[in-house]
Amino acid sequence: MHFKKCSKVIAVGLLFSLSALKIISAQQTSEPPDHQKDSTTQTELPEKPDYGLPQSFPEIHGFFHFDAHFEQGEPANYEAEHAVLGISSKLGANGRLTLEVYTEEEEQNIGWLQTFGRWKFNQALNVNFGLFLLPFGTQDHNYYCPLRLLNYRSWALERIIPTGWHEMGFKIDGTLPFNNNRLTYDIALTNGVATNTWTGHLHAESEDNNSNKRLTSRLNYYFGRDWNTGVSYSPGKYDDKSKFNLDLFGVHLQKKSKPFFSLSGELPMVSPLDRLEMECGYTQTQIEDVQGHWKRQAWYLEGGFIIPVPGFHEEIHWLTPLMRYQEIDPNDEVANNQDQRELTLGLKFDISESFIFRLEHNWITEKHDDSIRNNAWVIGVTFAF
Repeated sequence: MHFKKCSKVIAVGLLFSLSALKIISAQQTSEPPDHQKDSTTQTELPEKPDYGLPQSFPEIHGFFHFDAHFEQGEPANYEAEHAVLGISSKLGANGRLTLEVYTEEEEQNIGWLQTFGRWKFNQALNVNFGLFLLPFGTQDHNYYCPLRLLNYRSWALERIIPTGWHEMGFKIDGTLPFNNNRLTYDIALTNGVATNTWTGHLHAESEDNNSNKRLTSRLNYYFGRDWNTGVSYSPGKYDDKSKFNLDLFGVHLQKKSKPFFSLSGELPMVSPLDRLEMECGYTQTQIEDVQGHWKRQAWYLEGGFIIPVPGFHEEIHWLTPLMRYQEIDPNDEVANNQDQRELTLGLKFDISESFIFRLEHNWITEKHDDSIRNNAWVIGVTFAF
């Protein structure tokens, strides 16, 4: 336990130390690092020149998230909830290597989040190999706290599929023109899941020996101004006898109105719709195990409206009133207090390009007993660099 606590202290120390180092190195170049790209629209900014030389210090990025949770009838809970530290460096003209470590309150340890190489042949074909976040729904973006609207991920991305679902394997992706808009695709072939990886409580006869590889695919369609919709599918056998099934399906609709982590980008304000940020989605898992066939499912709708703060630069400082409604059914064959719904109202304040403050109130009720409530206030602070 002392080692776990020390590990978290070390991780936090690394985040702040390396952020200071990045600020010093940033003074030596006026070009923005690669991670200051709009990860939602995948718009690429010019690369820094002279890679491999001292002036092209590898990109360092990360964040630290702290929150205070005040649940009805429970003592206050203060947590260093989530931290990620990553290094990404260009390899030659078309290659890139990314290394990320993470820690979460639930796991109480430090581990590899992503360690993968990427080679870009052209706009339509990129090859990735190593350990990476799976391309399913929006989970590979929403895993990062600075990129999401609320403090916590939706149930559809946290309890129906594994939190921060990452696997070892091989992935190809690319962008294709389509009707004056564009399509993006991801196809990943990864190791099979293990018994305790999932919150689905599988009852397999033995551990997966990785003979059952999992194929995960996602197709996104980008249209209009900052809109995208997509479908994800991930079928796979489980257990060394290939006896059990885990089939995942998801759809999503998303609108992002500003370039995250952009210090120089402008926030377009052509119409009120340009200030809208929203996301909705549905995820289900079809499970076949010794208990038979059953299904886990959840859906959510969340959104916010950007309000620039008077006296500040619009591209950096803004307030965003937030709302989310979601429902979950962990087992469609059983009606119990795990069938829940939640309404969240909150406020997000982007104080600067590095600091985000969130205040939220959650109303959680069990579908079959409205008298049971788990209301809570959540205060979250995110430091990103």
